Amino acid sequence: EGEVEAVRDKMSADLKKSRDTLLDELQSAREIHRTELERLAERGANEMRDLRKQHSEELSTLEGKAEEARAVLQADMEAAVGRLEGDKKEITARLEGQRDAETAALRAEADKTRKELTLAHEATRARLESEAASLKERLEGERDSIKAQLEGELDALRSSSQQAAQEASAALSSEVQRGAMELEA
Repeated sequence: EGEVEAVRDKMSADLKKSRDTLLDELQSAREIHRTELERLAERGANEMRDLRKQHSEELSTLEGKAEEARAVLQADMEAAVGRLEGDKKEITARLEGQRDAETAALRAEADKTRKELTLAHEATRARLESEAASLKERLEGERDSIKAQLEGELDALRSSSQQAAQEASAALSSEVQRGAMELEA
């Protein structure tokens, strides 16, 4: 999102710079055409003053030419302004399209990264769950084995204890009988 915002800010700055440049060019063109008009008008006026002294018919012709030249220059200026406005709109549209395309590409890249991270997270979780299940199964098997071993040892100990008790009891009975026989004798 930070990269998207940075691209958006850069595109906005580029658009503003292009607009300012076009406005400056438009202003310069207007100044140039105005200067040309003023110079042409002044020259025409001077020529008309000189020619008025020479011939009134030539003066009328020059007035018509000056008016025609003024109209041509005005038309040229308006055409130049129109071209500059068109160029400005075209550049603005192109920059906006480029900005939108880069924004869409960044969003797609972010979505792709998010999906990859999600898949990696799910795969890691599945692997950990599998390892945990395997470890649990192994520990349960070891526990059952140890339990069986301890139960076997306990049974053997009980059996050994019972046998020792029986042997001790038999020996004691034998001693008692022998003692009784000695007393009788």
